[in-house]
Amino acid sequence: MTMVIGDWFLIYRLYIIWSGNFLTVILPTLLSIGVLVCGSIVSHLFSRADATVFAVAQKWITATFSLSVACNIYSTSLIAFKLIGPRHELRFYGFRKRILEVLVQSAAVYCVLSILVLSFSLASTNLVYIATSLTNPAIVRPALWDSNLFI
Repeated sequence: MTMVIGDWFLIYRLYIIWSGNFLTVILPTLLSIGVLVCGSIVSHLFSRADATVFAVAQKWITATFSLSVACNIYSTSLIAFKLIGPRHELRFYGFRKRILEVLVQSAAVYCVLSILVLSFSLASTNLVYIATSLTNPAIVRPALWDSNLFI
C-alpha cells in the first residue's frame, strides 16, 4: 500500500507541475492501478501461503515492483524535464539550489529507492525489507514541506 500512496503522490505532483494536463498522467495512473491489483494478489497469496514469502508470490512481487518503478521513472522524468526545460522560470540562483529543487520536486530519491526495492526483490535478499522501509520517509517528508518552498 505504501508504494501505491507514493505513486499517487508522484502522479499528483506530475499533474500539478504540468499545469493540470490530463494526458501526462494517464500512463502512470494505469501503472498505479496495476500496482494496486498486483499488490492485492500478493497479499491474498501471502494470507494462504505455507512457504516463504519469495517462494509463494515471486512473480507477482516482481510485477508489482516493476510497475511501480515504471510509474516512478516516467513521472520523475517528466517532472525533471519540465523543471529543467527552457520555459521554467528560474526561482533560485546557484547551481546547487537548482539541483536540490529538481531532486525534491521530481521525487528522484523515491525513484532510486523503488529501483533498489525491485533489484533486491529480484535478488531475493532480505535487503528488500530495508529498502522498502526507507521509502516511507522518502514519500512523507517531501509531501509535508511547505508547498511554496520550491514552486
